[in-house]
Amino acid sequence: MQIITESIGDEILLKLSGDVDGIGADELAVELSKAEETHAGRIIMDFSEVTMITSLGLGTIIITYKRLESLGRTLELRNLQPNVRKVFLMTGLDRILKVQKSADEVFQKGDHISERAMQNAKEFLGEMMLNLGVETDTGTEVIDRIFHICDKPTPTPDKAVKLRKLLAGLQLPARMADSQKNLASDMHGRIRPYVVGMESLLHVRCGDGKLAGLFKQEFNKIQLLDVVDRNQTDLPFMKHNGVKIPLPDKSFDVSLLHCSLSHCVSPESAISEVLRVTKKRIIVIESICLNETQRQFNIFFDWLFNVVLGQAEELAYNFKKPDDWKWFFRDLGLSIRASVDMGLDHPTVPEYHWMYVLDLPGQ
Repeated sequence: MQIITESIGDEILLKLSGDVDGIGADELAVELSKAEETHAGRIIMDFSEVTMITSLGLGTIIITYKRLESLGRTLELRNLQPNVRKVFLMTGLDRILKVQKSADEVFQKGDHISERAMQNAKEFLGEMMLNLGVETDTGTEVIDRIFHICDKPTPTPDKAVKLRKLLAGLQLPARMADSQKNLASDMHGRIRPYVVGMESLLHVRCGDGKLAGLFKQEFNKIQLLDVVDRNQTDLPFMKHNGVKIPLPDKSFDVSLLHCSLSHCVSPESAISEVLRVTKKRIIVIESICLNETQRQFNIFFDWLFNVVLGQAEELAYNFKKPDDWKWFFRDLGLSIRASVDMGLDHPTVPEYHWMYVLDLPGQ
């Protein structure tokens, strides 16, 4: 196994490659010990090039985690590959080391965090129903039935089918669309100061295209891109597979990603393609979480809105804390021109948004 270390202020990043087996575990223990002694901040471990881990490797990581926790410090694991992720899930270590959960695992409510997340979701749904004009008695009854269905030990796809039937009469997608009619305009106002002087825009995961449509006065050229064609504007639209962008290198001055990376199986691969086709700046707006309870809360609502109401396939749930996204972008060599806390910016959308304005090297 190889370990490359990189200091980032008082924090340290360990990039691992190879197998974390018996020999690898010994090497890792030495490097983790050095990292503890030389850096007072977080120790970050990147597993993007690790394909196998044994019990000895797990033991080394757990010992370090517990020691750092007792000192009020943090051990963070990034980019676990599928085989490695399965080991953490099978051993139950995902609860300690924050391995991404699926919607089904949130429904199982295996700990107090999941229970709290679902309780918060129930309370927010009640407020949302009122904001959408659903009668109080109807809303209360429907919410009780939603969580009765979710509590049942049935496969998640079966839950989705039952919930669609339950919610069909409430016309929630239409109500939500009407309540969000000013959302694109609000978002345009927030983004506009950061695109002054730019001539061309690529909007990745553009949705209905209305947000990009508001930028017609700012840009000479606009291109919409998404995996599904929902474009409701006269702007040019291009469909892609969510991985490879069918455009030449350095095609656009600025690229806009709106709640896109959190739904990618590999955010690294997705933004690498955006980097390839962008000349100057990338603007990322993401749904973030501030703690583990909110992360699971986000997973539930993402599943409810996109899978149940939107009838889409279940996507990845890469919800991160604001600082985690910052390090993610810095690791790619991007400079953070602005980091903007947008907050919970709409009463019917339980998403806490954060905007990152990112300059490419040399800008």
